[in-house]
Amino acid sequence: MARCMKNIGKGLFAATKVLICLCLVTLLVMSSEEMGSETCDKDWSLTWDNSSCILHGTCNKPCRRENFERGICKKLFHCMCYRHCNIESI
Repeated sequence: MARCMKNIGKGLFAATKVLICLCLVTLLVMSSEEMGSETCDKDWSLTWDNSSCILHGTCNKPCRRENFERGICKKLFHCMCYRHCNIESI
């Protein structure tokens, strides 16, 4: 038993541990890149004229003028603008 414990850090077993650690570090780096440091930014449009925005895509133009990526009609007469958002967070 003592001989086994002495050699535990050598050979194939050690290589397997190193490989597992490298895989875990790689997954951690990839997941932190996907999440990013930017959060979902949303705000009401300041340039929308409060007319009906029920037609699909109506809010995109005023929101893009305000440096947002997209706009979505909320409450039939208000445009909510979004930046750095995925579909799930809207």
